Amino acid sequence: MPPFKAKPFRTLASQFAALATSFVFFRPGAPGVGGAMGLFSFALRPHLFFGRVKSQLRRSLIACTGDGIFAEVITALTTSTVLAAWALHLGGNPFLIGLLGAIPFLSQIVHLPAAWITSRWGYRRVALFSITASRQVYWALVPLPFLPVSPGTQQVLLTMVALANGILGVIGNNSWVAWMSDLVPRRLRGRYFGQRNAMSIIGGTVATFIAALILDWARRAHHVDWALSSLAALACLAGFVTTWCLTHQHAPHHARSPAPVSLRAMFRPFFDPAARPLLVYMMGWNAAVALGAVFIPVHMIAHLKMNFLLIAVHGAASAFFRVSTSSLWGRALDRLGARPILVFCSFGLASIPLIWLFPTESFLWPVVLDASLGGVLWAGHAIAVFSLPLTLAPKQGRPYYLAAFTASGGVCYAFSAIGGGAIAAALPEGMTLFSHPLVNLHVLFMASGVARLVAAILSLKLTEPNSAPVSELSKLIQGPVFRARDRAIRVAIQPLIRR
Repeated sequence: MPPFKAKPFRTLASQFAALATSFVFFRPGAPGVGGAMGLFSFALRPHLFFGRVKSQLRRSLIACTGDGIFAEVITALTTSTVLAAWALHLGGNPFLIGLLGAIPFLSQIVHLPAAWITSRWGYRRVALFSITASRQVYWALVPLPFLPVSPGTQQVLLTMVALANGILGVIGNNSWVAWMSDLVPRRLRGRYFGQRNAMSIIGGTVATFIAALILDWARRAHHVDWALSSLAALACLAGFVTTWCLTHQHAPHHARSPAPVSLRAMFRPFFDPAARPLLVYMMGWNAAVALGAVFIPVHMIAHLKMNFLLIAVHGAASAFFRVSTSSLWGRALDRLGARPILVFCSFGLASIPLIWLFPTESFLWPVVLDASLGGVLWAGHAIAVFSLPLTLAPKQGRPYYLAAFTASGGVCYAFSAIGGGAIAAALPEGMTLFSHPLVNLHVLFMASGVARLVAAILSLKLTEPNSAPVSELSKLIQGPVFRARDRAIRVAIQPLIRR
């Protein structure tokens, strides 16, 4: 293709690639019919939207994107709705569901020892081993529905598998984030992770639809045990693909030697005035989110009587908005910094749990608002909350800072989820508030909204070098919104003018 044609075509492809396959499925990318694979390949070629980079870095970024896609596939096949299906199939109550939802975050307490392991043996080596192991423990779930043991014993085994996955995943996440902070140049982080997140969401979305179709068929055919077993096996096979992708990512030469280990470095983040506001925010925000987020799949299944396919459609809609705005948030992050995006999205997300007070079995339209508005805001929040710790953490001792941020938020999330499950189990199943019928989970959704608002206020105390004020982000958003409004008005009044 001639050079004068290549640039606009590449720009169009790189922007559209994240959307091309999202119509197929929610979470992150299977190619659609009739050439979507070509666009998909553009999104996996970072040099098209990053400019020219060294071939070794290019290969690593492509492999990293592949790892992100299949990691989301594993998540779609083993957590959230599928995890709720496991718990319900084994006779679990809201407390067990809250505990299972809390385990990945309760496991964050091992982030500090994980940082020591990362510093002692090097992040690439630790990431390869721990991430691979965390994604293969699901083989233990394959025979679980058929074991000749009591449902209580099956619930214990399910919890142990979730705990093993959580601990190994935390160790892997700590080393992986440190790895990425050295691998991806800072000037590319916003754009690259925005595109990577978009492709990952698409891949997970495809897996979510597949899981939903399998579970809906299995429920009608009374073969839920076979369906859950098959999904666990598929997750393990996807784990082999992520391992292959990880082995094709290099570690920068300057960062391959293990860093010295000291207890002072391990606990320094908790006493660093620059890091303390983010630590407080992470604790408050994660505790607030856990009160409601863990129980949304259960609410959909038990109270709104949504089938798994309809739940997947909700996820697909949310993914569409996350995918379509991820690259925009990434460019805004490169231009303004992470802080204004984090503050803006935190205040916006404070209202999302309250949406779940209004849907009923015969009135599901408010769920569309959760998918659209929530999808946009979560896309911005995710990329900001990932980037800000990388900016605040000094290069020396970075794994310990990342461990402190994640562990503090994760532990608060875990205890909040467990506490929410205990509260839901203690509350009556049905109640009324100002003549509006409520269920026990509605109380948690209201508490989550209030707690998110408090955490959003805490985000105002965050600092970031060279970041723009939140007002600049508001101006950046208002421009396209006002232009779209003006176009809509012109289109609406044009027929009247002609008359």
